[in-house]
Amino acid sequence: RGRHEDGKRPLREVRRRRGKSPRQSAFFMRNAVVRREAAGLATLLCILGLLRRDGTAPPGAVESLRWGERFCEAYETFLALNERPQISFEHACHLLRSLEKANEICLDDCEGCGSLLVVMRYAERPKACEFCASTRPPARPGLAVGDC
Repeated sequence: RGRHEDGKRPLREVRRRRGKSPRQSAFFMRNAVVRREAAGLATLLCILGLLRRDGTAPPGAVESLRWGERFCEAYETFLALNERPQISFEHACHLLRSLEKANEICLDDCEGCGSLLVVMRYAERPKACEFCASTRPPARPGLAVGDC
């Protein structure tokens, strides 16, 4: 473990994955925890304007740096909201790129609360998010797929 720059507090240990970057979008459907985390991270990416549906790269080096900084902020916020996240930084990058391409996974809306869902593109889609799956409250307006 390292030490914080003040030399007193220990740094949070970061486990790095070795090898090839993640390439399987089915990872995000693995279990309820990962599905919930993927939906939350996708929502953050939408709110921060990082999910580009047209697939174009941001113009210019300065804009690319700003985009990268916003992506890091989104992931840091995601880490702050999840005690033991299952989605690594590399998986977060894969999630973003996969949602932009929408070949295997895409976004849908929960029929219960209107929140975003990450779903397999050609599989049967769930009607509700993990929170609403057991109890379906009346629909409330939320961040819709069309807003990203």
